[in-house]
Amino acid sequence: MKTRERTSASLRWLAAWAAVWLVVAATAVLVHMLTFTKLSLVDEYQHVDYLDKTMSLEHVNGGERVGEVAMREQACRGMDLPGFELPPCDAPQLTPEQFPGSGFNHTFADPPTYYAITGPLSWVTKTVTGVDSIVTAARAIGVLWLGLGLLSVFLLARRLGADEWAAAGATLLLASTPVVLGASATVTTDAPLLAVGGVLTLLAVSTVQGRISPWWPALGAAAAMAFKTTSLTVVGMVTLFLLLTLLARRRAAKDAPGEEGRPRLGYAHVVAMLGAAAVPLVAWTVVTSATSFPEVDDIPAGQMFKVDSIGWTQIAMSFRYLFTPVNNADTAPFLRTDAVDLSELVVNVLLILGTAGVAWFGLRGELASRLGTAVFASMVLGGPALAVMLFVAEGVSYTIPGRYGLSLLPAAAACVAVAASRRPSGGPGLVVLGTLGMVAFLLAAA
Repeated sequence: MKTRERTSASLRWLAAWAAVWLVVAATAVLVHMLTFTKLSLVDEYQHVDYLDKTMSLEHVNGGERVGEVAMREQACRGMDLPGFELPPCDAPQLTPEQFPGSGFNHTFADPPTYYAITGPLSWVTKTVTGVDSIVTAARAIGVLWLGLGLLSVFLLARRLGADEWAAAGATLLLASTPVVLGASATVTTDAPLLAVGGVLTLLAVSTVQGRISPWWPALGAAAAMAFKTTSLTVVGMVTLFLLLTLLARRRAAKDAPGEEGRPRLGYAHVVAMLGAAAVPLVAWTVVTSATSFPEVDDIPAGQMFKVDSIGWTQIAMSFRYLFTPVNNADTAPFLRTDAVDLSELVVNVLLILGTAGVAWFGLRGELASRLGTAVFASMVLGGPALAVMLFVAEGVSYTIPGRYGLSLLPAAAACVAVAASRRPSGGPGLVVLGTLGMVAFLLAAA
């Protein structure tokens, strides 16, 4: 009876916090939607095209151009790109050449998972609410993606030992951060990445704690890579975290033979996770290669960043790209205010101090300390690693946007919560800062 009561209480607690973060997500996404009606410069009209074709059970081939729905949405909504003149909204005929990038859809490299989930939900939203725009309906689904992401951050912080105040404050800090807002409130495959990173890290932490089977991270890594290639950042971070855990346990076993307890995570599980992560990556690469048109070589975005080589200095300096992921955000114009910039700076500093502090000053053998080490290392090395991979795989080089590291933010925020929990005023202080960040966002939208 007591076990049943505890389970019931836990479910009520989980439901209550899920409702809290859903309300926060709805506030953030809907306010952003109402304020920023243009299409984002971050390939949104191409994502809209991919979404529209997925809902019609069509495949987007490499070298294919955008269709009527995406062109009409772009022409009527406009975009924040000075010097580029779009055709009139009421033009009787639209051609892809009238749009940025000559109308080529270069999002074909993204797996269809995000679109396959968002598409049906968008259809339901349009049917229930009566909205006639696929963009409005799909952007509204960002409420669910962000709500799930915030909940995963909160649960991860609690799993690491942070108190509720600190966990809530650290989560709230992310809710109004421009890089998170931009991903959650527009049509983009970046929308699920906060949730993807939070869930995979939570699976890894739960595995280390012996709560779930060590095979679960493999399933989580495969799912993460099925959403977007940039999930490599969190897969790499989790791999490092698990390896650090195994090394720590190996040292502990030498110090105290026979005290490891029940069977735990092994190197085979880490190898299996990396193998599982590679499956969707390789599979979708094969599909895109087999279905691409010859015109794929003419995509301007692909030619723009082509290089013959990259130097060691360029690789070394690319560490700043993901240090931290809240930097270099592609924000909507209304968010470019001093208050929002200050809030972003505060979050950036807290993520650096929180992860570094937990990693350096953490208690010996503490789980959060190993996670902090893995996150900090991933933020420093993630930029150079991605720069090298992009050059080797595609022969391109460009400034990697912070959103490529979105999936690292849940673990980083959880470390901040752990650090704040060690001071009586730490948790309430984070809540205040998170609230001020949300206020700055709402005032910018007013």
